[in-house]
Amino acid sequence: MTTRSRMRWLSVIAALAACHSSAPKPEASDAASGVPESRRVVVEVINPGDAVGLARSATLLLRQQPILDVVFFGNKRDSALANRKRNLIYVRRGDTTGVGAVIKAIGDADVVELADPARFVDLSVIPVATIGTAIPH
Repeated sequence: MTTRSRMRWLSVIAALAACHSSAPKPEASDAASGVPESRRVVVEVINPGDAVGLARSATLLLRQQPILDVVFFGNKRDSALANRKRNLIYVRRGDTTGVGAVIKAIGDADVVELADPARFVDLSVIPVATIGTAIPH
């Protein structure tokens, strides 16, 4: 092998090494929030009454917390829950991570452990009708 061909090979190897080392490394965190994916808390928000936009309003507040990932919001009529005076958080998988962020976002709440293997969420949030008044316009 001549000196010239050795130099070519070294140039090619150096170029490949430089490309490999400058390639972006995959992150184990959500790029927008900087929160590791393993720490994201999956949440659903359920409006138990007739208050229009209650679940949506609570969802907007909860999505401001980087650790919370609200994957569903909607209505499920339940007159017993609709008349509550305090927010309610059901812990579905036995891990209370995220409860503090929910309380910070929507206010004080009762926390109840209520495992439900049919739900693919960590927390179910049932807001009270006054939550909509906390939304800035």
